[in-house]
Amino acid sequence: MRYILLIAIFGCCASSSYAQPKGASGKVKVLKIGIFTEELGLTEAEASKFWPLYNSYEDKIHSINKKMYTKGRIDWESKTDKEIEVLMERRFKLQEDKLKIEREYYKKFKAVLPIKKVAKIPVAQRKFKMTVFRKSKEGRRKRRGQ
Repeated sequence: MRYILLIAIFGCCASSSYAQPKGASGKVKVLKIGIFTEELGLTEAEASKFWPLYNSYEDKIHSINKKMYTKGRIDWESKTDKEIEVLMERRFKLQEDKLKIEREYYKKFKAVLPIKKVAKIPVAQRKFKMTVFRKSKEGRRKRRGQ
C-alpha cells in the first residue's frame, strides 16, 4: 500500500496538470492514480511516462465527449428528418474520431508499457468510474442522513 501511495504522490508531481490538486478534484485525481497504479502494476519509471500520455489522451476524449453529448434532451419530434440525419451523421463522425484517438494512444501506450498493462487500462478505467460512482452515492446518503 505504501508503494501505491508513493507512486500516486510521484504521479501528482510528475505532471503539471496534477501539480497542485485542490479540493474534491484533487482527491479524485489521487484516487485515479492509486487505482490505475494498482490495477496496471505501474513501476515508478512506467508511471512517469504513462501519466503525461494518459492525461493527453483523456483531454482529447473529453473534448469529443463534450461535442457528442449535448446538454439536455433533444426533442426528436420537433426535428425534421433531415435535421435528425445531420445529427446522427455528426455523432457517427465523432465516434470515429474517438476511435482514431483510442488507436493512436494504444500505440503510444504500447511504447511505454508492456502490452499486458496496456490491455488493463480499460479495466482500470471501469474500476475508477465505479469507485467514484459508489463514493458519490455514499456521500449523497450521508448528506441525507440515511
